[in-house]
Amino acid sequence: MDLKSSQKILNEIFELCSQLEDQVLSEAIEGIYNDVQAAKTIENVIASARELMVFVSESIDDDFTMDIKSEIENLYNNLLEDYEDL
Repeated sequence: MDLKSSQKILNEIFELCSQLEDQVLSEAIEGIYNDVQAAKTIENVIASARELMVFVSESIDDDFTMDIKSEIENLYNNLLEDYEDL
């Protein structure tokens, strides 16, 4: 995995997060998104992903959001697994 690939995965996570329609999460994404775009290493992207997942875990759970959150968690876990394989 390279930096661009990790950024791409996190951008997919951002898109899914926007579907959750959570104001606190949306505000967090604004700052984290900029950090990811400015990231110089995969470690920076991973740190941003970890920060984002805190906000995802605190967002509201209902039937609609559970599927989206599950997909977000799968992408996040794949990102971590690919990173650990380096």
